[in-house]
Amino acid sequence: MSSEDVMSPKYKKGEKVRVYHPTQSIFGIVSDIKQSGGTWLYSLSDPETGEIHRVHFGGSFGNSASQVNWQEERWLHPC
Repeated sequence: MSSEDVMSPKYKKGEKVRVYHPTQSIFGIVSDIKQSGGTWLYSLSDPETGEIHRVHFGGSFGNSASQVNWQEERWLHPC
């Protein structure tokens, strides 16, 4: 599959989206977009603070690592 065959991303940088979650309302602003295989991944920032949503893991207090929380396009919905 060539890059011309892949559809464009559904959402644009700066657009407010809702992340699918069965019990919570999670909103974010699209900060970055990247392609992975046949899907698009989006990093989101907090609409109030502008902080990038991150996943924290491992380590003890003060020694934990984090990474950007990339969401697949299928889990995002327009606001």
